[in-house]
Amino acid sequence: MKKIAVIGLGNITTRHRKNLKMIYPSAVIYAMSASGRIPVDSVSNADVIVSSLSEVINHKPDMAIVASPTTFHARHAIPLIEAGIPVLIEKPLADEESDAVAIIEAADKYKVPVVVGYCLRYLPSSRYVKNLLEERSIGKLYNAFVDIGQYLPDWRPNKDYHDSVSANSYLGGGALLELSHEIDYAQWLLGQLNLQYAILRSSEELSLDVEDVVDILATNMHSEGKHAEELCTKFPGSKFGWSDRMRLEPENVTDEEIYPIMNGNFVFKHAVTRFPETMNEALEKAGKTPEDLDMFIPHQANLRIAQFVQQRFGLPDEKVYNNFNSAVAIAIVGNCGAKKRAVLRQQLYAGVRQQRFGEQPIRGHRDCRGAGSTVGAKRCGERAGCRVACRQQHERHFYVDPTRKGLG
Repeated sequence: MKKIAVIGLGNITTRHRKNLKMIYPSAVIYAMSASGRIPVDSVSNADVIVSSLSEVINHKPDMAIVASPTTFHARHAIPLIEAGIPVLIEKPLADEESDAVAIIEAADKYKVPVVVGYCLRYLPSSRYVKNLLEERSIGKLYNAFVDIGQYLPDWRPNKDYHDSVSANSYLGGGALLELSHEIDYAQWLLGQLNLQYAILRSSEELSLDVEDVVDILATNMHSEGKHAEELCTKFPGSKFGWSDRMRLEPENVTDEEIYPIMNGNFVFKHAVTRFPETMNEALEKAGKTPEDLDMFIPHQANLRIAQFVQQRFGLPDEKVYNNFNSAVAIAIVGNCGAKKRAVLRQQLYAGVRQQRFGEQPIRGHRDCRGAGSTVGAKRCGERAGCRVACRQQHERHFYVDPTRKGLG
C-alpha cells in the first residue's frame, strides 16, 4: 500500500490517518476536507493536502477512506469507485436510500471493492459471543436486548456538540444513524432482522434538531404480514361461514373477498428475492455453501420461482427435487400441513428406496413460502424422512419458524 486518501477532517479521520501510518509507515497519506477547503491548521499524519476529488483521483491512490459527513458519502464515494479506487466508507453508508442504492450500483457496475466501516463485529468479545451462539453452548436464544447511549456534550469534549455531525440533520446526524453499529452487529449475531416497530423521539434536553432516542423492535422470524393482501383470501370459507361480515352482510361480500387472490408480479419478484436470502442465512449458520448440498427441495407451487432460485445458486437438475409434476400434485402438496408433511416424507423415502441419493446422509435444503409473504429455510442433516415442522398462527397466514428445533 503506497498511496492512501482520507476524505474528511473530522475526529474519526484523525484516528484513520494515525492507524494507517502505523500499518503502512512508508505510505503517502492524502487528506481532503469534506468541503474541499484548505485547512489553516496542520493536519496530523497527512503528507499531502488536496482540495478536490479530481486531485485525489489524479494521484491514483491504492485505496480511499470516505469519512466525510453521511450526507456527503455518495458524492465522494461514487467518483472514486468510477475511477477504480477501492473505498472504505464510514458508517452509515448513506442517509437516504437513493444514495445507498447509487453507491451499491456503482460498486456492482465497476467491480470495485467497497466496504462500510461497521467494525464492532471484529472485536474479540464479539467473536467470542458469535462462537457461543453458533455452538449453542448457552442454549437456545429467544430474545436479545441491545442498549447503547452516549451523553452528547461529553462524547467529543473538545467540540461544541451543537456543531457536531451527531446533532445536525443536514449532516446525517441523529441517534438512528450515528449509533447504527448496534444494528449491524445485532444482525451479524442474530441473523437478518425484520423491522416490526420503531419510535424516533427527542427528549428536548439538548435542543437538537434530530432524534436523540430510538426504540426498535425487530425479529428474524421472516414473517412479513405487511404483504398479506398480495396473496390471501380476505374472508376464508363460504359466504355462510364464521366471518361476522359474511354472516351479517352476505350481500356486501364480493367473490374477490371469498376466493384466493394474488398479485402475481409482486409475489414472483418478492419470492425470488427472499428465497435466496433465507437459503444463504441457513447455509451460513450451518457453515456450508451451495456446493455442499446434495439435494434442494423447494416447496413452491410455481416452477418458474423454483427454477430461478436453482439457477441463482448454480444447482444442477440432479440436486433439485421439485415435489410437483402436475396440477394434481400441486393441489395435493399445497392442500394442508398434515398432507404436506406426509407427501414430502413419502417422496423422500421413495427417493432413498430408488437409491437416488445413495447410502450417505442427506445434506439437504428446504425452502418454504406462505401467505403474507412468509418465508423460511432450513438445512437438513438427517437421512431421508427429515421432518417438515411448520406451524399455523392464524387463519390468514402460514408462518414458518426457521429457528424451531427439528425443522426440516
